[in-house]
Amino acid sequence: MFFAFLLQSGAQRNKSIVFLPVVLGYATTIIPHWFTYYGSVVLFVVFGVKMLYEGISMDAQGAQEELEEVQAELKKKDEEVWG
Repeated sequence: MFFAFLLQSGAQRNKSIVFLPVVLGYATTIIPHWFTYYGSVVLFVVFGVKMLYEGISMDAQGAQEELEEVQAELKKKDEEVWG
């Protein structure tokens, strides 16, 4: 009984994984090309400006903390891989 439940839940998950790309792929045929093109340009500009603003407004201490956090995470991953 439990195996049937696992099989059914896996099948349902697979349907949702397949359904989303199909819907998004079909949406690209309905939406005009110019709209998707300029929409992506606007999104890249907005998020680019946001990242520039965050980078400029970050003080030296914040940047140092970010660097130390990334280095600690990389060291942890390195130890996991190489033992």
